[in-house]
Formats: sequence, C-alpha cells, structure tokens
Amino acid sequence: MSYSPRFYLAFIAFLFFVGVNSGASAGPTWAAYNAQVAPGNEAAVVEAVNTLMASDVGKSLPGRVVLLDAAFNGPNPTTHTLVFVGKSSAELNAWGQSLGESEAGQAFFAALGPNLSPVSESLSAHVKSYGNVDESNSYWLGYAIDVSDAGGFVAALDKLWGSATGKKHPGEAHLLQLRSGDASVTHFVAVGFENAAEEETWRESLAGNADMEAFQKESTSVANLVSRNIDATVAQWGNFSLKETLGIE
Repeated sequence: MSYSPRFYLAFIAFLFFVGVNSGASAGPTWAAYNAQVAPGNEAAVVEAVNTLMASDVGKSLPGRVVLLDAAFNGPNPTTHTLVFVGKSSAELNAWGQSLGESEAGQAFFAALGPNLSPVSESLSAHVKSYGNVDESNSYWLGYAIDVSDAGGFVAALDKLWGSATGKKHPGEAHLLQLRSGDASVTHFVAVGFENAAEEETWRESLAGNADMEAFQKESTSVANLVSRNIDATVAQWGNFSLKETLGIE
C-alpha cells in the first residue's frame, strides 16, 4: 500500500512527542498539519477524512478534526491545514497509536499520498477560549505570536474580552501555547467569525475603539506578532463538539 511518507512520518513523530510530553499538557491538545494540496485535489482530501471518520477508529476520536483552506498566509506555501483537537494529549496519543495500527489508518495515509505534500506541523496546548464557541464560525484569523510575559498577555486578553467591546464580539477566540513547531513562536491566537462579512463589519466597528487601543498597547508590551493568516473551514468531523472537546460548559 502506497502512502504519503512525509505525512506518515510527521504524524508518527507527533505521536511520539505527545506520548513523551503527555504530562506537560494534561488539558486539550491541538495538532496542526500544514500541507500543499494541488488544485482540484481538495475533494479527495475531504473524502479521505470522510472515510476515516466513518470507520471504527475514526468514530473513537476523543475530539474533532477540521480541514482549513488558507485564504491568506503571505509567503507560506501552505494551502490547507488539517487540525486534530483532542480532549487531552494522553487521549489523542492513544487514539493516534490505534489509528497507525488500523487498516482504516493505513488507508487514510494511502488516500492522502497523491493529493497533498506536507509543509510543516505543530503541537499546541490549549490555554483559554473566549466568546461564543460554535461550529458555525468558519472564517478564521490566526496570529502567531512571540510572548515574553505569558501572564501579562493572558491578562490583556482577559481584559479585552471582559470589556464592553469584547462582550459584543460575534464570534470566538482560542489562545494556544506551542509545544512543538516554529521556534520563533510561543503562542497562537485563532479568532473565529461566521463569515468574512461578519469579520469585516466587526473590524470596521473598532475604529478609534478605546478598549481595542488599550489591548494593543498592553499586548505589544509583552508580545510581538510573528505572522498572521486567514483560513476558511472546508469541513469538520467528530462525535464531540468543540465545546465538549475543550471542556467548555
């Protein structure tokens, strides 16, 4: 059976990393695989995940899978990102091992082989979520950040989302701490909206906003923006909602 060697090896390396570091992140874990998908091959990738998630091993995933299409990411060659979100690193590690040993897992890697080329991968611990976490949010702004004072950065986010402005935000946000990936990045913030129009309306409403200006001043004193990207959800799978996976009541 032929499969994508680089993707398979990256996935196995991820399993090893999660396994030996499970104690470092007892809470929810995000594993992201960035890849180049040739024009016209997106449907084949979706079908590969469809088939996997319909199998017994797919149905046992303790979390969710999301496929993102990169709408903007500068010089980064990534066109798509496959994100696995698990309730804990230990549970995601155990599931990944069963995936690698299953026929469904081997078929999954074989199906991906001719349809994508891996670019990079990252593993992150979930720190905190804000706003209304909902699967209907499908337009994402991503911020890769180098944080010098994690406590100060969280305090700045807490203040913003607890403000009158933050309480009006129509979507959600997630703060992640990178465990493996780009060495220049310590944290990642993903902000979700229902669609691009909603994000544009929200952005235009922030002109001259005192709460946002205060956040920018406080956050830039403890963190530097490394890069940003825009992604759109192509499809998502899982027996657990994102709220359930992240333990949000």
